[in-house]
Amino acid sequence: MTKEHKDLKDLMTKRHPNGGGLVSSTAYVADTAYVGPDAQVLGYAAVSERARIEDKAIVSGRARVAGDAVLRGAAHAYQHAFIGSNALLEDYSEVFGKAVVAGNVTVCGKAQVGGHCHLSGRLIVY
Repeated sequence: MTKEHKDLKDLMTKRHPNGGGLVSSTAYVADTAYVGPDAQVLGYAAVSERARIEDKAIVSGRARVAGDAVLRGAAHAYQHAFIGSNALLEDYSEVFGKAVVAGNVTVCGKAQVGGHCHLSGRLIVY
């Protein structure tokens, strides 16, 4: 496969049957997950279980969202981030690098969580 062909394949998207959001051909979204009409799952990202990507939230790169996690507003999970359990990302928050956000953690406002940070338990980061 030529580089041009691969780049074209990465740009191809489809609408997810549960919510109608955009999913790139290289990403994985479970049938049980929700991707809202204005949300996007791009690159090699994965959204599984009952996770919800709402509003204008984006999951990209090789980020993973699982469990009952929710991204909403203009939240963005990217690179190798993992969002799981009952975690909530909202507003303009970002989780990136190899960061893990799980448990009952809420990341909101314009908060950024990155690097090798691991957040769990009952926390609010803003």
